[in-house]
Amino acid sequence: MTLSRATLLITGGRGSFGNAVLRRFLRTGIDEIRIFSRDEKKQDEMRRLYADPRIGFYIGDVRNYHSLVDPMTGTDYVFHAAALKQVPTCEFCPMEALLSSAVGCQNAPHAVVAYQVRHRGPQPLRTWAQSDDDHRQLRAASCRGRQRPPWGQH
Repeated sequence: MTLSRATLLITGGRGSFGNAVLRRFLRTGIDEIRIFSRDEKKQDEMRRLYADPRIGFYIGDVRNYHSLVDPMTGTDYVFHAAALKQVPTCEFCPMEALLSSAVGCQNAPHAVVAYQVRHRGPQPLRTWAQSDDDHRQLRAASCRGRQRPPWGQH
């Protein structure tokens, strides 16, 4: 797999998994890495820490399908890491956890298909990964037969 002239999008790019993916791909010849997250302060900290012109930053939320449009357009590979994973947070805010983890896991693969992210395998979902194993089956099921979630249509 050659990464020269390739663009990678990392949803949840400010989290621990997103940071690990970023560090790994900065050591390659990849052309552009897009960080997608909700926290502009953490993005600014990351921008200063890495100071790498290959890194681009996008503010948005995977719970909002339409906020994935700009970062997804022209992307070759996607690592989907956006989810709430801390048990105390999920217990205190269960609906936020559901929206971020489940709805986000539905929106990301729909956007991968709709915005024609380049695929490297027989299934579109092979071009992206999510750090929470509990949602693998939800991701696979959510991508079958539709290109856009019903609430994203106007």
